[in-house]
Parts: sequence; C-alpha cells; structure tokens
Amino acid sequence: MTGSIVVGYTATDAGADAAALGARIARSIGATLHLVIVLPNEGTRSAAVPPERAYEEHIKAQARTWLSDAVVRLPQELTRSGHVRFSESFAEGLISAGEEFDARLIVIGAAGEGSSGVTGSAASHPSCCTRRPSRSRSRPSAPPRKTTT
Repeated sequence: MTGSIVVGYTATDAGADAAALGARIARSIGATLHLVIVLPNEGTRSAAVPPERAYEEHIKAQARTWLSDAVVRLPQELTRSGHVRFSESFAEGLISAGEEFDARLIVIGAAGEGSSGVTGSAASHPSCCTRRPSRSRSRPSAPPRKTTT
C-alpha cells in the first residue's frame, strides 16, 4: 500500500464524482481512501441562530449517515473509511485531514463546469499541485489526467 488519498466529500453529484475519482486513483496505486466531510466548528453558525446542541448533534449524525452511504458504494476491495472533521473552512479541514492521513493527494468535486471553486483555490494555494475537476462517474474507463496549475 502506498499512502492515502483524501476526498473532500459532500452528499452531492460533485461529491460522488470526487469519491469515484478518488477510488479509481486509490485502486490504481494501492492507497487507502479517506472520505472526509468538513463541518463548520461548533457554534460558528450565524449569530442570528443561537447554538443548539440538539441541532449540532443532528448535523453530525446526518454527516455520518452520508459518509456511511458513500463508503458502501465504493469498490469493496479498497481500504476505505469516512471521517467527519470540524474546521473554519472546508479547505482548511481537508488540508488538515491530508496531513493527518499523510495523503499523497486531496480530491475535491468540481464546483461547476471545469471549476474547483473557492475550496480548490484555497486548498491548492501557492503550492504547486495536481488538480483535475472530478467528472469521473460518467467516464469509468477513462484514466485520470494530470493537470498542473
């Protein structure tokens, strides 16, 4: 096994695309796959909405359900897991998870046609890294391309 792949997961089509691409890459290099949902730090919602413990617990439980559903849809031969993290931003949470799991790569879903959005920009900040919009569910036989930005 050679390292790990972290996927910034959301329960959306973009999240499913990112999970599919991450799984294909992990399988090709024998890496462990970590799906990560990043939630805002507790109590960081709008000041107009008072913190409510039951609501926070509901959000965490929903995130765990989404991860469980996503993990079982991944190829069974992969070593895979789901994680809920809390952070000030999605990008910060993914970078932290990438460091924690010694990730070789962080995969995120595309925000729009060919765009990785704010998270992609923040996660790749000044470092040179590999980025590719993850539109892989519709093209299962196409190998991932490397695009350096």
